[in-house]
Amino acid sequence: MRRSQLKLGVKILKLFQGNAEQLAGLFTSIYISAAIIIVSLRANEIFNLPLNELGDFLAGVFGPLAVLWLVLGYYQQGRELKISSQALVAQCVELSNSVSQQRQALEVSTGQMELAKAKHELEMLEIEESIRPRVDVAYVNSGISNSGEWLNFNFLIINAAAYGLRVCWSDGSAEYEVLTAGYVGAQAREKFQVNFPKNDVDVSFNITVSCKNVRGRPYAYQFTYDSSVGKGLVKAHEPSAPKLVS
Repeated sequence: MRRSQLKLGVKILKLFQGNAEQLAGLFTSIYISAAIIIVSLRANEIFNLPLNELGDFLAGVFGPLAVLWLVLGYYQQGRELKISSQALVAQCVELSNSVSQQRQALEVSTGQMELAKAKHELEMLEIEESIRPRVDVAYVNSGISNSGEWLNFNFLIINAAAYGLRVCWSDGSAEYEVLTAGYVGAQAREKFQVNFPKNDVDVSFNITVSCKNVRGRPYAYQFTYDSSVGKGLVKAHEPSAPKLVS
């Protein structure tokens, strides 16, 4: 009988899950009221029962109520667990959204830092270019004497002053220094000679120029002299973007 009562109570609570507490309270009130009425009508018989039978009577009277509230407690616990689970899921979703937003903010911040870094590097490059001494080497003419021959060149500093200037030429086997200066101002023009034994002038050779800007950053320029076409020509290897020596 108790099993059937339990099943009945479960079915009833499933039908009224939204207001199960109110339903259980109402049922309990009606049940106790009915029990009081029945006991009052048959009080003499009940009070004359032996103790063991009286105990069985009371257990039978209050058993359904105990089962009802037991089932109600079970469903209340399940409902609270469900609510807690939903709250945890909502927190997980919120945390996931927060992590996603923080990741997006980090990506934006990283992009801004990269842009700022690129801008700073560009500004520094512009500053370096504004104080970079540019160099031009031009062939002028040649000379000859009983002791040897020589080639005359003009050397021009453009844009900014040069420090620690050194001009050399190389025939592929050795390097010869032809001009040095601790300081050469912007737009200053210098001359240098490349000397050879008589009747032994190289058709082609390299001219290298090394110097520093006002901040001490070194630069290296390389030119090639070529007379294979019948007259001296000087060609800069990298005239627009000379090699930067680190």
